[in-house]
Amino acid sequence: MSSLATVSSHFLLKMNCPTPGSTKLDISNILTPSVIEYANKTTFPWPLDSKLDGAAVGNLFFRTDASRFWSTDDIKTTLLSLSKIDPSNIKTEDLISILGSPKRSLPSFLHNCVGVILILDQAPRYLCKGIHARYTYSYFGPLTRNLTSYFLSLPPHHNPFNLQTWLNADFEVSHAFLRISMLLAPLCHSDDPRDHKLHLKLTENVRRFYEQSTSTLDPYRSDFSKDIKDIYLFARILEKGPPEESGKKQRVPIEAFVYWIMR
Repeated sequence: MSSLATVSSHFLLKMNCPTPGSTKLDISNILTPSVIEYANKTTFPWPLDSKLDGAAVGNLFFRTDASRFWSTDDIKTTLLSLSKIDPSNIKTEDLISILGSPKRSLPSFLHNCVGVILILDQAPRYLCKGIHARYTYSYFGPLTRNLTSYFLSLPPHHNPFNLQTWLNADFEVSHAFLRISMLLAPLCHSDDPRDHKLHLKLTENVRRFYEQSTSTLDPYRSDFSKDIKDIYLFARILEKGPPEESGKKQRVPIEAFVYWIMR
């Protein structure tokens, strides 16, 4: 991990440790608005008022090597700076303080929720290789899982796992779904079977709401009982990849991608 950037360990520890008599850790100078904005724009480059193309989204999410997007100096420095802090010194409250208040600005709060999860859950998977992969699972993983618990503790109108919350913040339902899919990633990446059950429950809630909002039906739902028992299904689905264009200039409905990734 130390190869990510040349930063003084002594300076970082001094900069980020709580002041005497305080238990609050200020990491706003690490997880800055600019790096959170970058994570969001890199992952969701489409204007919020645009009609999403399922093939374009699928290609970016699954057929594009994202390493180059996460290999910027700012992202590297962010992960390195965090890694210099003893994890016992980082409380969930320290991360929450960066998100802002959903009461004051719901769009900004949701934007920050996704940005922080992207930085802590996605970026390490591209940057922490070899022996440094331990940071992905033993350092950043618990941070994202604790933050997920905080999201789940929020009332429904502020809970970022609810599609209606995003609609209330003026996000179109498919744009909102893409962001929720990234918020679900820490549960999917967890080694705890209880998190997998929770992931299924949340996905089911999203699926039902999405079907109602778009007046569409999940074509894979009838196979759910069989799918859930197939331990090789994920590998086969991933190898085949998301829906692609079948003809010239023929767009893939975004609903086709949404139901594919939910499966």
